[in-house]
Amino acid sequence: MENDSNWEVLLWLLDIIVSSHLGQEAVVENAYIIINRLLVLISYPHMMLVRETAIQCLVAMSALPHTRIYPMRSQVLRAISNALDDPKRAVRQEAVRCRQAWATIASRSLQY
Repeated sequence: MENDSNWEVLLWLLDIIVSSHLGQEAVVENAYIIINRLLVLISYPHMMLVRETAIQCLVAMSALPHTRIYPMRSQVLRAISNALDDPKRAVRQEAVRCRQAWATIASRSLQY
């Protein structure tokens, strides 16, 4: 039962990050806490969907304001490197997308 609730919460969070303007304000304000929790969930051993959705949330969070997420960049890149060796292909594919999104944060900051 806990496995399902983790996944449902992640789906709800992903929806907020991607679509809701009011929810995005809360996500921006709490980005550090949310990213730290997502980093724990990308190595969640009990359910592939939890790992995959946590990585998708990290990809979506890479679009948040630079000042909020840049301090977490190296930590995310270190954690996501472990997901590149996940036994499930879908998780590895999301990990590649996530690594690319977070690696380009530094280059995006030069454009502002």
